[in-house]
Amino acid sequence: MDLSMSSLIDESSTTNSFRSVGTQADLITGRQGEEFVFRYLKWKYPNEDIKWINQQEESGRPYDIHMIIKSENNREEFIEVKTTRSYDQNTFSVSIGEVEYLLEHPSNYYIYRVYYADKIDSSTITVINRIKKNLQQKNLKLSMTFESKLNN
Repeated sequence: MDLSMSSLIDESSTTNSFRSVGTQADLITGRQGEEFVFRYLKWKYPNEDIKWINQQEESGRPYDIHMIIKSENNREEFIEVKTTRSYDQNTFSVSIGEVEYLLEHPSNYYIYRVYYADKIDSSTITVINRIKKNLQQKNLKLSMTFESKLNN
C-alpha cells in the first residue's frame, strides 16, 4: 500500500480532517479528571495561586490548570490533565498545540495522567514531567493515528 503524502492529504479538506471528536462520556470523564486534579492541587498547595482554566467552559488552551508557585519566585506550572476510567489504558491523545507548548516550556509543562473511578479513593494521578527529555531518552513515545476519510 502506497502512503505517499498526496494520498494521505486531500488539500480541500485539511482544515477539518483531524479534529478531535470525543463522546459525551469522554467529555464528562475529562472534566471530572480536571476537577479531581484541581482539588488535589488546592489541597496539596493551599498557599499557591491555582486556576482551573476550563472551570466554566473548555478554553482551547494547551493546558487545563495554571499554577503559580509563589514560594519559588512565582514559578509557573502548566498542567494538562488526561483522564480515563480504564486502568490499563496507557495511551492518550495529545494535540499539536499541546506538543508545541510542551516543547516551548520543557521544564514547567506537566501532564497529570488520571485514572478516574467513581470512588475518589480509588482514583490515581501519575505526573509526567520533563516530557521532552523523556521523549529524547525514549522513556516516552509519541505516535500518530491516521483517521480514514470514511470516519469523517
